[in-house]
Amino acid sequence: MLKKPERIAAAVCTAAVLALGGCSHDISGHIPTASAPSAGTVPVASAPSSATSAAVTSTSAAASETTVTTTVSETTEETTSVPETSADTSETADTAQEAPAEEIIEVYKDYRFSDEYNDFISKCVFVGDSICSGLKAYDILPAKRVLAQGNVAARSIYDYTFKVNGDEMSILAALLELKPEYVVFSMGMNDVNMTSEATYCENYGKLLSEVESFLPDATLIVCSITPITYGETGKLFTRPEYIDSFNIAIKEYLDASGKWIYCDVAHEMKNSLNMLKSKYLGSADGVHLAPDAYYAILYQLCERMVDGRIYDPVTDTFEEPEKEEKTIVSTSDLIEPPVTAGSTAKEKEPESSDLLSGTIVLDDLE
Repeated sequence: MLKKPERIAAAVCTAAVLALGGCSHDISGHIPTASAPSAGTVPVASAPSSATSAAVTSTSAAASETTVTTTVSETTEETTSVPETSADTSETADTAQEAPAEEIIEVYKDYRFSDEYNDFISKCVFVGDSICSGLKAYDILPAKRVLAQGNVAARSIYDYTFKVNGDEMSILAALLELKPEYVVFSMGMNDVNMTSEATYCENYGKLLSEVESFLPDATLIVCSITPITYGETGKLFTRPEYIDSFNIAIKEYLDASGKWIYCDVAHEMKNSLNMLKSKYLGSADGVHLAPDAYYAILYQLCERMVDGRIYDPVTDTFEEPEKEEKTIVSTSDLIEPPVTAGSTAKEKEPESSDLLSGTIVLDDLE
């Protein structure tokens, strides 16, 4: 595992809420030039280079279907209210703030996926917003296994349809059609500036309960909201501590349920300023992700679900998987077999097949 960078809260006077439409940007047209991986698998080689930062396009839902290039200064209704958090929300950002210098970036494990990792991912269907849609926009996963739309939020997912086998369906119908073994939810950026943590958890809980009633044998996983950084204007979409607060709230909510799983995919994507590392930024808004980010997300998801490594955002530590305890028996407790007349007890010599050969190589946990 990568060495953990120190988490430092971004205690700067930044924008509480910008005039931006959440994650309503449609990044489906921002396809990298690298060739697509085989369907159903994750490439085992290094991830393609990050796409050049560019403004993300959003498609208007009005009668006019004109595509407009937008930046973080665009005004939409998504940021008309402030989240009800314990943090001070009285600050505003009427002036742009210069972004601090970026830290040195480490390569994230070269994105090498084991057969176990690939097998797990092949059993997943991902559900979410425009950030989640990058999995299909960048041809990282087959489009049929990514049910994602711009503007989707935990509070509004039933307002959208998703294409499966050429047909538009509600999220519940789409999942019932696909019947995945694992359903991975990835959304929340559109909720941070619109609801409180309690309402966010309540909306997510209703969705999970509905999906569970349709797919009782599926494992439901909720990924953390991904980190953000400064947009090209030098402003933030929201305050990083708001995202942290929502992630902690949903983790505690899911843990309390005893049946749904939380997976933090954000911790390795943050720099020492508690913001998105520059190598993972894929757009000018400071929110949407580059191809490299999705490999990091999938890798962390596999670490959680395959290796059982659980990250706790509250303590900034990992809860390592429990190891099977071995019972040590004293030699005095052993029962010796009886020795018959005319015979002597002989210690069994190990056969060659019982011996370990070669070198035992431990997983590189960095």
